[in-house]
Amino acid sequence: MIEILTILSIFLFVALGFSDVIKDALAVLKTSGVIADGNGTGILVGPTKVIKAVVLITAVSGTDPTLDLKIQDSDNDSTYYDNVILPQITAVGKYVAYFKTNRKYVRYNATNGGTSPQFTGEILLDDQP
Repeated sequence: MIEILTILSIFLFVALGFSDVIKDALAVLKTSGVIADGNGTGILVGPTKVIKAVVLITAVSGTDPTLDLKIQDSDNDSTYYDNVILPQITAVGKYVAYFKTNRKYVRYNATNGGTSPQFTGEILLDDQP
């Protein structure tokens, strides 16, 4: 069962403008480009205090496009668990989620919906003090 608000997983969603873009990201989960269905590559982050995930969507096309994004974590880069589920994305914008992981690896999982949906953007992580 996914627990959104726990000591280990703090979720905060904010749709903001592009003025507060992370410049020195801890990690890039997805470089700028099309965010396709499926899993991103796991990256080693190690256990952390709190991580800020920033999803920058710069273009959206298709009929009634939707993007469901999860941030997942793993101890072994093989078996992943949902850590944070972002609210469904339907428009250009900046979306932020804060979470904690005690696991070593993090990746994203994306599911596109609608007719011919295409979301262009990037997903960044920033280690919070």
